[in-house]
Amino acid sequence: AGPPRLPSMDVPAILRRQLGDRLAPGSPLHRLAAAHPGPTVTVEGEDHPLPNPFALVRDAGRSAGVWLPTFVGRAHGDLHVENILIPTAWKDASAAFQLIDLSRYTADAVLTRDPTHLVLHVLARTLVELSPNQRTATIDLLLDPNLDGAILPQWLWLFIGQVRSAGEEWARAAGLVEQWRDQLPLSLLACALTCYGRASTREEDRGWFLRLAANAAAAFLDQHSLDQHSVAEPTQKHSGSEQTGPVVAGGADGFPVDVLLSHSRADARWASWIGWHLEAAGWHVLPCPDLDDPGERFDPDESPRPDEGGEQGMTISLADAVAQVPWTLVVLSPAYLSEVAGSAEWQEAFPAAGAGCGTRLVTIRIEHCDPPGWLGLVESVDLVGLSEDEARATLVDRMAALRDGDGKVGLPPR
Repeated sequence: AGPPRLPSMDVPAILRRQLGDRLAPGSPLHRLAAAHPGPTVTVEGEDHPLPNPFALVRDAGRSAGVWLPTFVGRAHGDLHVENILIPTAWKDASAAFQLIDLSRYTADAVLTRDPTHLVLHVLARTLVELSPNQRTATIDLLLDPNLDGAILPQWLWLFIGQVRSAGEEWARAAGLVEQWRDQLPLSLLACALTCYGRASTREEDRGWFLRLAANAAAAFLDQHSLDQHSVAEPTQKHSGSEQTGPVVAGGADGFPVDVLLSHSRADARWASWIGWHLEAAGWHVLPCPDLDDPGERFDPDESPRPDEGGEQGMTISLADAVAQVPWTLVVLSPAYLSEVAGSAEWQEAFPAAGAGCGTRLVTIRIEHCDPPGWLGLVESVDLVGLSEDEARATLVDRMAALRDGDGKVGLPPR
């Protein structure tokens, strides 16, 4: 995992980083989330409504603007029993195991996710053997390790406890065990939602994973003395997170915005896809006016389809947004060059970017085109011809490198 790093992040950013593209528009989990739009959910096995776990992912106001020092670092990203090789001599297992299939490896993952996912992956194969009372006891034990797990199979009780202890011992070495424990309910929530939407999960077990996610949401809200049944007003408090942009009118829930997406109407689905993955990576994204929500997952290899529906326009002009937001990303395509570049609004906005306001401009190229003049000289992230996984990795990695100063950043000439 490397040395402990604890950037301050808000709750939706912590959850999105763990969910990745699993809740992207059009995904199975996104469709399941659409069935639970309110602040609470009713789940089998509970005698009262519980906080809706999807609400904590969607709405920063639901967690009342809580920001947490969040353990991030190197992690496997998909830890389960088939990805762990151990030697045949059991006595050497703890020192000589190997992890395989590193396709989801990342250097800035939320570190509480991997051990939590390992436990839930084992539980997904074990629930069929558990009685209703044992299923309830498992949720209770996952959320409170001090409870007696004697009702569970002994191996399962020990397994849950040993995985938890291993993570806490690592955090305790840095004197940060309480911060680790504070973060665990959010990883339980994210991993439970992952299992809830996973195709391999048995239909009769999906409700249990939603129940676990809702109980984890309740535990987190109770831990921070937040109302479990109402939506709090978003706060504008900013406490040292990786997001350092200003609070912009029309921004996401009134929180600091890092990135403005400028795009054509024809590329709204691309912009939604780009914005989703940047949000999952911890950025706060401000879409341009009239950015439509496609309602479906976007495959970069597909041709764009007409947009359906739409959102209410923002109350901030493009020029004002460019002047206030640290990063402006242009979704570059022939449609952008013909529809947006050179328009009166565009001409008003982009001279402001070169007038000393500090905006950093990057083009995200999604189709072959030749941008004219200075627009062709700024920093560019090229996604043309890439698969969805390659495009996501290229976008997130390149933007992280630019943010961290590992690449040049283009600005229009002054």
